[in-house]
Amino acid sequence: MKPQVLLDSAAAHPVRSADVRGQARLTLNGSSVLAQPLTLRVEGPYVSGGGVRIPSFDWKFGVKVLGFGVGGKLVSNGQNVFLSPFGDNYEFGEPAIAAVNRQLSGSSLPARELLRAAKNEGNEEVDGTDTQQVNARLDGKAVAAAFEPWREQLGLSHVPAPVGRIGVWIGLEDRTVHKLTLDADFEIASADRPRFGGASGGNLRVEAELDEINEPQTIQVPGGGGYKPVGDLLLTLQDLGAFAP
Repeated sequence: MKPQVLLDSAAAHPVRSADVRGQARLTLNGSSVLAQPLTLRVEGPYVSGGGVRIPSFDWKFGVKVLGFGVGGKLVSNGQNVFLSPFGDNYEFGEPAIAAVNRQLSGSSLPARELLRAAKNEGNEEVDGTDTQQVNARLDGKAVAAAFEPWREQLGLSHVPAPVGRIGVWIGLEDRTVHKLTLDADFEIASADRPRFGGASGGNLRVEAELDEINEPQTIQVPGGGGYKPVGDLLLTLQDLGAFAP
């Protein structure tokens, strides 16, 4: 099957839920505050927000930055986001997430439209499922335009237009995405560089495998109550010398 047709078919069979295993690596070039790559690993259930609210997820995570590593839970119920490192509970807060959801429901991030020239890379088994790998060029201008409504929330004067490729492993029978990879370079606008320690740009690599696709998933909000504002955690990280925006 032609790669563009296969991508269209995958877009018509979205992932509504899954068990996710993912990792990401962010590198900033010439940054005084992030001299080493930041790495993140997550594992756990995911449920789509259907384009009207943020997804729900219940992930164990591990993050390492500047040699400082921490693990915990990252949980969303679509109305709030909870972060539990160091055995403490933090929350982003329902008002903040409600504002994000309002903007999300009024905007669109058409993933299929962010992909351009594509080619087949052969068949591969992913968690027992026969898939076909498609490698597609990322349309940097389309990515920048899609994230432009979020520019102020991201604290940027300009949204970067990344250059890179996305790998998509699509089931031969279910036409659903079973694995994703991203390798993208980006430049940081001059006005935004001081916020990132003078970094001129960077690279983002992401890999995610999906299992139990479109099966029921359980999301459990951290117990114990007494949630602190997530801003308190950022202040703590800054005091420890770790990178925090």
